[in-house]
Amino acid sequence: AIEEIIKDNKLLQAGYDEGIIDFFTTQLHIWIQKIKLRGNSFFNKDDVYNLENDYKSSHPSWYFTRLNSLIMSFLEKLCKLELLEKKIEKSEENEEVIYYRWTEQATIKTEMTLDTESVFQSQFLSNFIEFENLLRVTYEDIFKEKKLNQRPSLVQMIKSLNEVGIDLMRSIKTRGEYVLEPIIDLRNRIVHGETITLQDLDNAHMYDNHLKRVRDYLNEEYTYWILKEHLSYFNYSVRRPVPLETGSNYTFDYEALHDTNDKSPGIVFSVRNYGNVNAGSFKSFIFATLEALNQYRKTSSKPIYLVFIFLETNMSSSKRKMLEDAITNRYPHLESIIMTLFIPKNQDFSKRQTISTALDNLLEKVSKTERVRNILQ
Repeated sequence: AIEEIIKDNKLLQAGYDEGIIDFFTTQLHIWIQKIKLRGNSFFNKDDVYNLENDYKSSHPSWYFTRLNSLIMSFLEKLCKLELLEKKIEKSEENEEVIYYRWTEQATIKTEMTLDTESVFQSQFLSNFIEFENLLRVTYEDIFKEKKLNQRPSLVQMIKSLNEVGIDLMRSIKTRGEYVLEPIIDLRNRIVHGETITLQDLDNAHMYDNHLKRVRDYLNEEYTYWILKEHLSYFNYSVRRPVPLETGSNYTFDYEALHDTNDKSPGIVFSVRNYGNVNAGSFKSFIFATLEALNQYRKTSSKPIYLVFIFLETNMSSSKRKMLEDAITNRYPHLESIIMTLFIPKNQDFSKRQTISTALDNLLEKVSKTERVRNILQ
Protein backbone atom coordinates (compact mmCIF):
# COMPACT_ATOMS: atom_id res chain seq x y z
CA ALA A 1 0.00 0.00 0.00
CA ILE A 2 2.85 2.39 0.82
CA GLU A 3 4.58 1.67 -2.49
CA GLU A 4 1.35 2.28 -4.40
CA ILE A 5 0.72 5.55 -2.57
CA ILE A 6 4.18 6.84 -3.47
CA LYS A 7 3.57 6.02 -7.12
CA ASP A 8 0.00 7.38 -7.11
CA ASN A 9 1.20 10.70 -5.72
CA LYS A 10 4.00 10.76 -8.28
CA LEU A 11 6.60 11.49 -5.65
CA LEU A 12 9.24 9.50 -7.53
CA GLN A 13 8.46 11.35 -10.77
CA ALA A 14 8.30 14.84 -9.23
CA GLY A 15 12.01 15.54 -9.49
CA TYR A 16 12.58 15.66 -5.73
CA ASP A 17 15.96 14.84 -4.26
CA GLU A 18 16.31 11.37 -2.78
CA GLY A 19 16.38 12.84 0.73
CA ILE A 20 12.98 14.49 0.26
CA ILE A 21 11.50 11.27 -1.16
CA ASP A 22 12.94 9.40 1.84
CA PHE A 23 11.31 11.94 4.18
CA PHE A 24 7.83 11.35 2.74
CA THR A 25 8.33 7.60 2.58
CA THR A 26 9.43 7.60 6.23
CA GLN A 27 6.27 9.44 7.25
CA LEU A 28 4.13 6.72 5.66
CA HIS A 29 5.97 4.05 7.66
CA ILE A 30 5.63 6.09 10.87
CA TRP A 31 1.89 6.53 10.23
CA ILE A 32 1.29 2.83 9.68
CA GLN A 33 3.07 2.05 12.96
CA LYS A 34 0.83 4.58 14.75
CA ILE A 35 -2.24 2.96 13.21
CA LYS A 36 -1.05 -0.47 14.34
CA LEU A 37 -0.67 0.85 17.86
CA ARG A 38 -4.33 1.87 17.87
CA GLY A 39 -5.28 -1.77 18.27
CA ASN A 40 -9.01 -2.25 17.69
CA SER A 41 -9.86 1.34 18.66
CA PHE A 42 -11.31 3.93 16.33
CA PHE A 43 -9.03 6.83 15.42
CA ASN A 44 -9.12 9.88 13.16
CA LYS A 45 -6.57 11.52 10.90
CA ASP A 46 -5.28 13.84 13.63
CA ASP A 47 -4.33 10.84 15.78
CA VAL A 48 -1.95 9.76 13.02
CA TYR A 49 -0.87 13.02 11.41
CA ASN A 50 -1.05 16.16 13.56
CA LEU A 51 0.64 19.21 12.08
CA GLU A 52 0.80 21.17 15.35
CA ASN A 53 2.15 18.37 17.54
CA ASP A 54 4.27 16.32 15.13
CA TYR A 55 5.88 18.87 12.84
CA LYS A 56 6.86 21.85 14.97
CA SER A 57 10.32 22.11 13.42
CA SER A 58 10.79 24.44 10.47
CA HIS A 59 9.87 22.55 7.30
CA PRO A 60 8.98 24.31 4.04
CA SER A 61 5.25 25.07 3.98
CA TRP A 62 4.63 22.96 0.89
CA TYR A 63 5.68 19.87 2.90
CA PHE A 64 2.51 20.19 4.97
CA THR A 65 0.23 20.29 1.92
CA ARG A 66 1.92 17.17 0.55
CA LEU A 67 1.79 15.41 3.93
CA ASN A 68 -1.93 16.10 4.28
CA SER A 69 -2.54 14.74 0.79
CA LEU A 70 -0.45 11.66 1.56
CA ILE A 71 -2.23 10.73 4.79
CA MET A 72 -5.68 11.07 3.24
CA SER A 73 -4.63 9.02 0.20
CA PHE A 74 -3.08 6.41 2.47
CA LEU A 75 -6.17 6.02 4.67
CA GLU A 76 -8.44 5.79 1.62
CA LYS A 77 -6.12 3.20 0.08
CA LEU A 78 -6.33 1.04 3.22
CA CYS A 79 -10.13 1.40 3.13
CA LYS A 80 -10.27 0.28 -0.51
CA LEU A 81 -8.16 -2.72 0.42
CA GLU A 82 -10.75 -3.40 3.15
CA LEU A 83 -8.07 -3.25 5.82
CA LEU A 84 -9.75 -0.24 7.43
CA GLU A 85 -13.42 0.52 8.00
CA LYS A 86 -14.66 4.04 8.59
CA LYS A 87 -17.54 5.85 10.22
CA ILE A 88 -18.54 9.52 10.12
CA GLU A 89 -19.59 11.49 13.19
CA LYS A 90 -20.48 15.13 13.84
CA SER A 91 -18.05 17.22 15.91
CA GLU A 92 -19.05 19.88 18.44
CA GLU A 93 -18.67 22.42 15.60
CA ASN A 94 -21.16 20.32 13.56
CA GLU A 95 -18.55 19.32 11.00
CA GLU A 96 -18.06 15.76 9.77
CA VAL A 97 -15.14 13.83 11.28
CA ILE A 98 -14.09 10.50 9.76
CA TYR A 99 -13.00 7.74 12.14
CA TYR A 100 -11.18 4.58 11.08
CA ARG A 101 -10.60 1.14 12.57
CA TRP A 102 -8.95 -2.09 11.47
CA THR A 103 -11.34 -4.58 9.87
CA GLU A 104 -11.45 -8.29 10.65
CA GLN A 105 -9.38 -8.91 7.51
CA ALA A 106 -6.41 -7.16 9.08
CA THR A 107 -4.38 -9.31 11.44
CA ILE A 108 -2.79 -7.16 14.11
CA LYS A 109 -0.99 -7.95 17.34
CA THR A 110 -3.11 -7.94 20.49
CA GLU A 111 -0.20 -8.61 22.85
CA MET A 112 1.78 -5.52 23.71
CA THR A 113 5.56 -5.71 23.80
CA LEU A 114 7.45 -3.70 26.38
CA ASP A 115 8.53 -1.15 23.74
CA THR A 116 4.96 -0.64 22.54
CA GLU A 117 3.75 -0.28 26.12
CA SER A 118 6.43 2.33 26.73
CA VAL A 119 5.31 4.29 23.66
CA PHE A 120 1.72 4.35 24.91
CA GLN A 121 2.71 5.41 28.41
CA SER A 122 5.10 8.07 27.15
CA GLN A 123 2.49 9.65 24.88
CA PHE A 124 -0.18 9.57 27.57
CA LEU A 125 2.13 11.07 30.22
CA SER A 126 3.29 13.76 27.79
CA ASN A 127 -0.32 14.87 27.23
CA PHE A 128 -1.02 14.70 30.94
CA ILE A 129 2.04 16.83 31.76
CA GLU A 130 0.82 19.46 29.29
CA PHE A 131 -2.54 19.51 31.06
CA GLU A 132 -0.92 19.66 34.50
CA ASN A 133 1.33 22.56 33.47
CA LEU A 134 -1.70 24.54 32.29
CA LEU A 135 -3.52 23.65 35.52
CA ARG A 136 -0.63 24.85 37.67
CA VAL A 137 -0.18 28.13 35.76
CA THR A 138 -3.92 28.80 36.09
CA TYR A 139 -3.97 27.92 39.78
CA GLU A 140 -0.93 30.04 40.65
CA ASP A 141 -2.35 33.06 38.84
CA ILE A 142 -5.82 32.86 40.35
CA PHE A 143 -4.49 32.35 43.86
CA LYS A 144 -1.35 34.48 43.59
CA GLU A 145 -2.59 36.77 46.37
CA LYS A 146 -2.33 33.85 48.78
CA LYS A 147 1.01 32.87 50.25
CA LEU A 148 1.83 29.63 48.43
CA ASN A 149 4.38 28.22 50.83
CA GLN A 150 4.18 24.72 49.44
CA ARG A 151 3.58 23.19 46.03
CA PRO A 152 -0.03 21.94 45.97
CA SER A 153 -0.89 18.52 44.62
CA LEU A 154 -2.93 17.94 41.50
CA VAL A 155 -6.07 17.14 43.50
CA GLN A 156 -5.59 20.17 45.76
CA MET A 157 -5.38 22.48 42.72
CA ILE A 158 -8.52 20.97 41.19
CA LYS A 159 -10.44 21.40 44.47
CA SER A 160 -9.30 25.02 44.82
CA LEU A 161 -10.34 25.86 41.25
CA ASN A 162 -13.72 24.30 41.93
CA GLU A 163 -14.20 26.88 44.70
CA VAL A 164 -14.00 29.71 42.14
CA GLY A 165 -16.39 28.00 39.73
CA ILE A 166 -13.99 26.01 37.53
CA ASP A 167 -15.24 22.45 38.05
CA LEU A 168 -12.74 20.28 36.19
CA MET A 169 -13.95 17.00 37.67
CA ARG A 170 -17.35 17.50 36.05
CA SER A 171 -16.06 19.15 32.90
CA ILE A 172 -15.96 16.12 30.61
CA LYS A 173 -18.71 13.54 30.61
CA THR A 174 -18.77 10.43 28.38
CA ARG A 175 -21.56 7.88 28.37
CA GLY A 176 -22.94 9.33 31.58
CA GLU A 177 -19.65 9.12 33.47
CA TYR A 178 -17.16 11.84 34.37
CA VAL A 179 -13.80 10.81 32.93
CA LEU A 180 -11.14 12.99 34.57
CA GLU A 181 -10.96 10.80 37.68
CA PRO A 182 -9.97 7.57 35.84
CA ILE A 183 -7.47 9.60 33.77
CA ILE A 184 -5.78 10.80 36.97
CA ASP A 185 -5.88 7.24 38.33
CA LEU A 186 -4.08 5.87 35.25
CA ARG A 187 -1.49 8.63 35.46
CA ASN A 188 -0.78 7.80 39.11
CA ARG A 189 -0.42 4.08 38.42
CA ILE A 190 2.01 4.71 35.55
CA VAL A 191 4.27 7.08 37.50
CA HIS A 192 4.29 4.71 40.49
CA GLY A 193 5.31 1.75 38.36
CA GLU A 194 2.16 -0.30 38.90
CA THR A 195 1.00 -2.96 36.43
CA ILE A 196 -0.63 -1.56 33.28
CA THR A 197 -3.14 -3.78 31.50
CA LEU A 198 -4.07 -3.97 27.81
CA GLN A 199 -7.36 -2.30 28.71
CA ASP A 200 -5.41 0.57 30.29
CA LEU A 201 -3.39 1.00 27.11
CA ASP A 202 -6.53 1.01 25.01
CA ASN A 203 -8.10 3.56 27.36
CA ALA A 204 -4.98 5.73 27.09
CA HIS A 205 -5.84 6.45 23.44
CA MET A 206 -9.30 7.60 24.44
CA TYR A 207 -7.96 9.56 27.41
CA ASP A 208 -5.65 11.55 25.14
CA ASN A 209 -8.71 13.01 23.40
CA HIS A 210 -10.43 13.61 26.74
CA LEU A 211 -7.38 15.48 28.03
CA LYS A 212 -7.50 17.81 25.04
CA ARG A 213 -11.12 18.59 25.86
CA VAL A 214 -10.29 19.16 29.54
CA ARG A 215 -7.49 21.58 28.54
CA ASP A 216 -9.90 23.44 26.24
CA TYR A 217 -12.44 23.65 29.05
CA LEU A 218 -9.82 24.90 31.54
CA ASN A 219 -8.58 27.50 29.06
CA GLU A 220 -12.07 28.82 28.40
CA GLU A 221 -13.15 28.81 32.06
CA TYR A 222 -9.97 30.59 33.10
CA THR A 223 -10.66 33.22 30.42
CA TYR A 224 -14.19 33.64 31.77
CA TRP A 225 -12.80 34.05 35.30
CA ILE A 226 -10.37 36.76 34.10
CA LEU A 227 -13.17 38.68 32.38
CA LYS A 228 -15.42 38.56 35.45
CA GLU A 229 -12.62 39.42 37.86
CA HIS A 230 -11.24 42.37 35.92
CA LEU A 231 -14.45 43.96 34.68
CA SER A 232 -16.03 43.84 38.15
CA TYR A 233 -13.72 46.73 39.14
CA PHE A 234 -15.52 48.85 36.55
CA ASN A 235 -19.02 47.83 37.72
CA TYR A 236 -19.46 45.48 34.76
CA SER A 237 -21.07 42.07 35.19
CA VAL A 238 -20.21 39.25 32.82
CA ARG A 239 -22.81 36.61 32.01
CA ARG A 240 -23.26 33.69 29.63
CA PRO A 241 -24.63 32.68 27.25
CA VAL A 242 -26.17 35.61 25.40
CA PRO A 243 -29.32 34.55 23.51
CA LEU A 244 -29.99 36.70 20.48
CA GLU A 245 -33.50 37.90 19.77
CA THR A 246 -33.02 37.84 16.00
CA GLY A 247 -34.18 34.29 15.25
CA SER A 248 -30.58 33.05 15.08
CA ASN A 249 -29.41 30.05 17.09
CA TYR A 250 -25.96 31.59 17.44
CA THR A 251 -24.94 32.97 20.82
CA PHE A 252 -21.85 34.83 21.91
CA ASP A 253 -19.87 33.15 24.65
CA TYR A 254 -20.08 36.01 27.16
CA GLU A 255 -21.52 39.50 27.49
CA ALA A 256 -20.44 42.30 29.82
CA LEU A 257 -23.02 44.94 30.82
CA HIS A 258 -22.65 47.88 33.18
CA ASP A 259 -24.51 47.39 36.48
CA THR A 260 -25.81 50.95 36.91
CA ASN A 261 -25.35 52.95 33.71
CA ASP A 262 -27.73 51.84 30.94
CA LYS A 263 -25.91 54.00 28.42
CA SER A 264 -22.52 52.39 28.95
CA PRO A 265 -21.49 50.22 25.99
CA GLY A 266 -21.93 46.48 26.13
CA ILE A 267 -19.10 44.09 25.27
CA VAL A 268 -19.63 40.63 23.77
CA PHE A 269 -16.92 37.98 23.66
CA SER A 270 -16.28 35.05 21.33
CA VAL A 271 -13.65 32.64 22.65
CA ARG A 272 -12.15 29.77 20.68
CA ASN A 273 -9.24 27.38 21.01
CA TYR A 274 -7.36 28.39 17.89
CA GLY A 275 -5.28 25.25 17.47
CA ASN A 276 -8.23 22.85 17.41
CA VAL A 277 -10.23 24.57 14.67
CA ASN A 278 -9.61 23.76 11.02
CA ALA A 279 -9.79 26.39 8.29
CA GLY A 280 -13.34 25.55 7.17
CA SER A 281 -14.79 25.64 10.68
CA PHE A 282 -12.84 28.80 11.48
CA LYS A 283 -14.28 30.58 8.45
CA SER A 284 -17.85 29.54 9.35
CA PHE A 285 -17.32 30.67 12.94
CA ILE A 286 -16.00 34.08 11.86
CA PHE A 287 -18.88 34.85 9.50
CA ALA A 288 -21.50 33.60 11.98
CA THR A 289 -20.00 35.80 14.71
CA LEU A 290 -19.79 38.90 12.53
CA GLU A 291 -23.35 38.48 11.27
CA ALA A 292 -24.58 37.95 14.83
CA LEU A 293 -22.83 41.16 15.88
CA ASN A 294 -24.36 42.96 12.91
CA GLN A 295 -27.87 41.83 13.91
CA TYR A 296 -27.32 42.45 17.62
CA ARG A 297 -26.34 46.08 17.01
CA LYS A 298 -29.61 46.67 15.16
CA THR A 299 -31.69 45.61 18.17
CA SER A 300 -29.54 47.10 20.94
CA SER A 301 -30.22 50.49 22.47
CA LYS A 302 -26.55 50.93 23.41
CA PRO A 303 -23.19 50.63 21.61
CA ILE A 304 -21.95 47.04 21.34
CA TYR A 305 -18.30 46.03 21.02
CA LEU A 306 -16.93 42.59 20.14
CA VAL A 307 -13.75 41.01 21.49
CA PHE A 308 -12.40 37.88 19.80
CA ILE A 309 -10.15 35.82 22.09
CA PHE A 310 -8.22 33.07 20.34
CA LEU A 311 -6.44 30.67 22.71
CA GLU A 312 -3.30 28.61 22.03
CA THR A 313 -2.61 30.39 18.76
CA ASN A 314 -0.12 29.56 16.07
CA MET A 315 1.29 33.02 15.48
CA SER A 316 2.17 32.33 11.84
CA SER A 317 -1.24 30.91 10.93
CA SER A 318 -3.07 32.09 7.80
CA LYS A 319 -6.31 32.22 9.81
CA ARG A 320 -5.42 35.75 10.88
CA LYS A 321 -5.61 36.92 7.27
CA MET A 322 -8.91 35.10 6.86
CA LEU A 323 -10.31 37.07 9.82
CA GLU A 324 -8.94 40.39 8.56
CA ASP A 325 -10.32 39.79 5.05
CA ALA A 326 -13.76 38.86 6.42
CA ILE A 327 -14.00 42.10 8.38
CA THR A 328 -12.50 44.37 5.72
CA ASN A 329 -14.36 42.95 2.72
CA ARG A 330 -17.71 41.87 4.16
CA TYR A 331 -18.24 43.89 7.35
CA PRO A 332 -16.09 47.04 7.07
CA HIS A 333 -18.65 49.01 9.12
CA LEU A 334 -17.87 46.77 12.11
CA GLU A 335 -14.09 47.16 12.00
CA SER A 336 -13.95 50.01 14.53
CA ILE A 337 -15.89 48.07 17.18
CA ILE A 338 -13.92 44.80 17.04
CA MET A 339 -10.86 43.89 19.08
CA THR A 340 -8.90 40.67 18.52
CA LEU A 341 -6.62 38.99 21.06
CA PHE A 342 -4.28 36.12 20.14
CA ILE A 343 -3.11 34.18 23.20
CA PRO A 344 -0.11 31.96 22.32
CA LYS A 345 0.42 28.50 23.74
CA ASN A 346 3.21 29.51 26.08
CA GLN A 347 3.27 28.86 29.80
CA ASP A 348 5.43 31.97 30.38
CA PHE A 349 2.94 34.21 28.60
CA SER A 350 0.55 35.99 30.99
CA LYS A 351 -2.94 35.50 29.66
CA ARG A 352 -4.38 37.50 32.53
CA GLN A 353 -2.16 40.51 31.92
CA THR A 354 -2.80 40.48 28.17
CA ILE A 355 -6.58 40.30 28.50
CA SER A 356 -6.71 42.85 31.33
CA THR A 357 -4.58 45.37 29.44
CA ALA A 358 -6.70 44.95 26.32
CA LEU A 359 -9.90 45.51 28.30
CA ASP A 360 -8.44 48.65 29.87
CA ASN A 361 -7.58 49.99 26.42
CA LEU A 362 -11.06 49.23 25.15
CA LEU A 363 -12.83 50.86 28.12
CA GLU A 364 -10.59 53.90 27.90
CA LYS A 365 -11.63 54.25 24.27
CA VAL A 366 -15.38 53.73 24.61
CA SER A 367 -16.49 54.50 28.17
CA LYS A 368 -17.81 57.89 29.22
CA THR A 369 -18.49 57.09 32.89
CA GLU A 370 -16.47 58.99 35.47
CA ARG A 371 -15.85 55.87 37.58
CA VAL A 372 -14.21 54.04 34.70
CA ARG A 373 -12.03 57.02 33.83
CA ASN A 374 -10.92 57.40 37.44
CA ILE A 375 -9.96 53.73 37.76
CA LEU A 376 -8.00 53.78 34.51
CA GLN A 377 -6.16 56.90 35.60
